[in-house]
Amino acid sequence: MPIDDDSKRPVRESILAVAAQLEAAAGLTSAVGALRDGAAAIEHHLDTLAKETGSGASRLSPRILPVARVIQERLRALLVRCWEAERASREGSGAEDLRVIASDLRDVASDDMAMVFDSLSDLGGEGD
Repeated sequence: MPIDDDSKRPVRESILAVAAQLEAAAGLTSAVGALRDGAAAIEHHLDTLAKETGSGASRLSPRILPVARVIQERLRALLVRCWEAERASREGSGAEDLRVIASDLRDVASDDMAMVFDSLSDLGGEGD
């Protein structure tokens, strides 16, 4: 598992693992840690998507590219929510319900996996 140089915390690459961590967060310390892990996982996925959808020659098919961009926007919005909830948790000022963030993370992870499978189908010549 990669290490984030700033905090020396392991970077969770799986959004689903972070969603489970958020759901299990019981206290302030675990909530802050889970939200930081969530932000790191989202940043990791955004970086990966940026490489696939960036300017120049995209590796994604024209059919998949718009789906990837929607997922990017959803991840960006979730990243902001994680940052805001982490700050609110540290300040003790009622953060957004972590279960809602976890549920939204699961939804975007599911859509991301569906996009990956569609992309692989396109690469295999089985797409539209």
